[in-house]
Amino acid sequence: MSRNIFLFISSQVISDIGDWIDRIAVLTLVYNINNSSVDMSFLSIMMLLPSLIFGVFAGKIVDIYNKKKILILGDFLRAILVFLIPFF
Repeated sequence: MSRNIFLFISSQVISDIGDWIDRIAVLTLVYNINNSSVDMSFLSIMMLLPSLIFGVFAGKIVDIYNKKKILILGDFLRAILVFLIPFF
């Protein structure tokens, strides 16, 4: 396996671990605030809905444009949104 592939896979694994930690933290926070598994389930569905709705369109965009720039932009925007969570 080439070094570039190894670095790409490693960075994707680290990013996925961070995503799941964030998802679990937000769901736990909602459950602790509301003590409602229904609210937690609703939030979980809302967190998955954009992937289901925009997945096809995003796939087409990624096929057309530079994949590396799209990955960096997506991770950067997601980091900003996660940073803004405590302020809302």
